[in-house]
Amino acid sequence: MLVLSQVSKRYGDTVALAPTDLQVPAGETVVLIGSSGCGKSTLLRLIDGLIQPDSGAITFEGTALTPANILQLDGSPISRPLASGRTLLWHP
Repeated sequence: MLVLSQVSKRYGDTVALAPTDLQVPAGETVVLIGSSGCGKSTLLRLIDGLIQPDSGAITFEGTALTPANILQLDGSPISRPLASGRTLLWHP
């Protein structure tokens, strides 16, 4: 299970992601839909470990995601930005 607990991200005075809670059970597929600038890409970058949250915690199967362990948890990232600007998503 992927769990985000009160995860947030700011860039200076700009809130990129307000405190967010999310639980995704193993085997579930989730789609993020929202307007431009609402935090979808920021959320994916946080889950992928490309950026670190300013507050909150992200856990995968009960283990806190850190820069040191994110690729070792399942051998591959959960999402990956593509050169086209889109994000490739897959589940391990």
